[in-house]
Amino acid sequence: MRVQIIDEKLNQTSFSTWKKITDGVPQGLVLGPLSFLIYVSDLPKTINDNNIPILFADDTSIIVKSPTPKDFQTNMVEAFDSVNKWFKVNSLSINVEKNHYIQFKTKNKPTFDINIVCDNKSITPATDIKFLGIYLQDSINWSCHIDYIIPKLSSACYVMRSIRSIMPTNTPKTVYYSHFNAVITYGLLFWGN
Repeated sequence: MRVQIIDEKLNQTSFSTWKKITDGVPQGLVLGPLSFLIYVSDLPKTINDNNIPILFADDTSIIVKSPTPKDFQTNMVEAFDSVNKWFKVNSLSINVEKNHYIQFKTKNKPTFDINIVCDNKSITPATDIKFLGIYLQDSINWSCHIDYIIPKLSSACYVMRSIRSIMPTNTPKTVYYSHFNAVITYGLLFWGN
């Protein structure tokens, strides 16, 4: 494989030297996403049956549920170790800075400290996290998500008010459905029902 650079101003084309690809596929090929999906298809099998893996594109999340804090910590550490081993065996690495865990709880229940370490770096806890475009909070509260969508809804309202008097009737409807309705109904089954 080599890279071709075309300079239209100078009407010149230059090439890098040829290199052999030993792993993966070149970036931008149609095979890339398909190859990735095939590559990670066995990842969920490394996680025990008590936990639920969720894979979406290149994001992996694991739902860990346990009745007691001690079991919860054990299951969290076990799940993370399993995933970390799978990554290493498959020549991948975990970006520890982008990894967090969140403990969902009711108002009455306190959180407890869990120490998860990957390559001598601690995985940090989070009180809220963005998951597939929806903000989830540890207190099972939607205030973060509402704060996130209010500016989007406000700008959609402004655009609809601004174009209402100068555009045909169907244009504000199109703006409503593409900007306002799309934002307010996204993930409704999860956060609004």
